[in-house]
Amino acid sequence: MIDPDLPDRLFVALSGRTAPAPEHVFDPVSLIVTEDSGRNGLGLEERAIVEACVRPLAVVEISAHLQLPLGAVMVLLSGLLDQGCVSVRHPRTHTAPPAGGTGFIAWQPPDAHVLERTLVALRNL
Repeated sequence: MIDPDLPDRLFVALSGRTAPAPEHVFDPVSLIVTEDSGRNGLGLEERAIVEACVRPLAVVEISAHLQLPLGAVMVLLSGLLDQGCVSVRHPRTHTAPPAGGTGFIAWQPPDAHVLERTLVALRNL
């Protein structure tokens, strides 16, 4: 959509933002789903994301589809999330510590099903 060699156009598309809002953390395999596609005033790239995410898409798939840097997509998604246009489904990779535990978060490997779906999606690109 945007020629990555034109940094001015990318700056305009991102409205000058350089990072997603601090409260929004996106994993490259987080799934994005359209919640409200009837919003007016969205930019070209934002509308493309909303239209593409009628079915769940990983952040990395959106980046590939729009031919935009992953960081730029995360900034756009942050704005769309604030407006209620999309929702995000994070992969489960951590568990809460047991009651009376040490307070450390126990790490668990990513779900094999999520990894398999991501691998299939990347192969389909």
